[in-house]
Amino acid sequence: MVVPLTYMPRYVEDPAALSATESAALARPRAASGARADVTITLRGVGPSQVRCVSHATQVAEQGSDAVLRVEDAPLDRDLIVEVLDRVEGDARITLRRSEAAGPDGLGPCTLATVTPGRFADEGPTTPRTVLFLVDRSGSMEGRPMEAAKRAVRGSLRALGAQDRFNLIAFDDRLEALASTPVPFTDESLAQADRFATALTARGGTEASAALTSVLGDALKGAKIAWKERFEPDRSARLRIVLFMTDGDVANAAGVLRAAREALVNTRVHVLGIGDSVDHALLGELAELGGGTYTPVSSDEDLERAIQRLKSAFDAPLWTSVEARVLRGGERLPPLELEPARRWDLYAGAPFTFGWRGEAQKGDALELQGRGPDGVVRTHTISLDAVPAMNEAHARWASLRARRLTYRFDPADDEALEALGAGYGLITRRTSLLGVDPAGGGRAVEARVPVSYPMPREFDDSGPDALTAAAIGGAMAYAAAPMASLGVPPGAPPPSPKKSKGGPLRRAARSIAQLLAPPEPEAELAAPFEDREEFAKIADATPAPAPAAPRADSPADDASALRALLLAQGADGLFGDLGGTLAAVAALVSRGHTPREGDFRAELKRTAATLRARLPGLAGDEATWAAVALALLTAPHGGAVVGLAEDLERLARAVRLGDPNALRRSVIALVEAAPLGWDRSAQAGAARRRFLR
Repeated sequence: MVVPLTYMPRYVEDPAALSATESAALARPRAASGARADVTITLRGVGPSQVRCVSHATQVAEQGSDAVLRVEDAPLDRDLIVEVLDRVEGDARITLRRSEAAGPDGLGPCTLATVTPGRFADEGPTTPRTVLFLVDRSGSMEGRPMEAAKRAVRGSLRALGAQDRFNLIAFDDRLEALASTPVPFTDESLAQADRFATALTARGGTEASAALTSVLGDALKGAKIAWKERFEPDRSARLRIVLFMTDGDVANAAGVLRAAREALVNTRVHVLGIGDSVDHALLGELAELGGGTYTPVSSDEDLERAIQRLKSAFDAPLWTSVEARVLRGGERLPPLELEPARRWDLYAGAPFTFGWRGEAQKGDALELQGRGPDGVVRTHTISLDAVPAMNEAHARWASLRARRLTYRFDPADDEALEALGAGYGLITRRTSLLGVDPAGGGRAVEARVPVSYPMPREFDDSGPDALTAAAIGGAMAYAAAPMASLGVPPGAPPPSPKKSKGGPLRRAARSIAQLLAPPEPEAELAAPFEDREEFAKIADATPAPAPAAPRADSPADDASALRALLLAQGADGLFGDLGGTLAAVAALVSRGHTPREGDFRAELKRTAATLRARLPGLAGDEATWAAVALALLTAPHGGAVVGLAEDLERLARAVRLGDPNALRRSVIALVEAAPLGWDRSAQAGAARRRFLR
């Protein structure tokens, strides 16, 4: 849910490149002070634990069966983004809802369909990928946003496989790249990428449009190349994935979207909006145009969730280039007024909603057709008879259309946007909410004040006469801003102009200085682990959990040690030798992570594939260690157990997810029964001491 609170101007690097719509938005009068608000939102039938705000510091309280969210004294420089975490987990399914009314626009009944894919992709073939990490390193990324971007790169890299290629590109007002062309996924390229990412620092301006154009056009001319090794270009068919990481401080929104729109062929753009002042609407639309996902990141918890979501998207999409058709009398008809009006992809664990207008006839059916990771075209059909009613179906469809038209920046859409806004009560670039003080008296205020942007438009520094007394705390500020932004109780009289030492210009400068003051410094994110030996250090320094410790996916179970362990994984999915691999797999599985469950599914999927391929050529203790590791990855889901003696096979089949303490005991029993010597390496010994005792 988005509550629009963006009222204060943002910095624009190139005003000449703005569209007419953006220029008009920036030119509107704004109050120089008092642009703050208190917001209260009540969510009916939702518990406080299901509410999360990714844009503001909030207070969430329980009120009966509802949750009440409050934001106090919020500067109006970004929209309020609230997530309701009530998504249903389970098998893939399609939910249909319908309204039979004609709707405010008279276009007829509306049908909504939500496809809810499963939480993970089935094991089997995956689409070969070229993954391009595009990292904003401009000055506004300084501090936590830059560290979060580096962690996201290093974590997401581990979701790739031997058939994939990748490159890292950093941009501010210049481009720097790991390599001149995408490189194969090997131990050497992984090490080079880790070094490149670790060395990134924030600097310079933000030229996102030029960076996107270069990446989408496969043209890195003028970019500084870190790794001079040359690789033969890959000519095979691949799905190109761009992972764009930014704090959202990107100038020329229309230019960025146009650059993406012109080159998005066989490409998916996933976007991470990192930080507290992100232009969520712009970045979300960029991801939608690219057929990808948008994930806001404002905390360490958000970052880990974002990395898992990205890895799921890399491992899938489950279906690509999905099309919807209505089957009627033997014909396949395009749905009328379909929104979103494009083909789309379906990702593991990411529900997708679309809608269309028009009468439904008895016997009609909805057909979805897309291409699976194995290249095979797949079809799913569901009857449109007896679809349950949903009064809000029209409004949901209208919001999908308004979002798409708003960010096309096409004047030809203005009339349609105004009709959507007026007819459905939606906020678009042509319509907005307005707060009015009923005691205002109908006063009209006119003002023309020249300034040099990004200084506030309300005053000119040429002298005190250029600023009216009403501009600060008076009638002009009161008329230019909604009531909530001024912190004035409804019905109260407007604040009157006051005199103070230094005159209105000095008081305005103090107000602006307070608004623009940098935030208090926050603790830096933990530095990434550079090599495999560092895992042993953190594991030895971290006490092992008590037998009744909570599940591994809770913060109390030292998830940083598991992430450090994953950074020791090779490109082939193994963790050094086979003994070290057994130790790492046992540690991860004991905390609920398998190729089908937990946060590290993609990495362990690669491990399982390599163990299966190598097992027939192994002998002695190494063969048993590999078989035990493979059994740990397959047995929790009822998979086959191969290459083990009867006693070990019996112990392997006892490994089941569910009770965390029982899971840990069964994992420890299995590895302790394996031939001795698997824990000889420093990494394996550290994993055993930390997780397996």
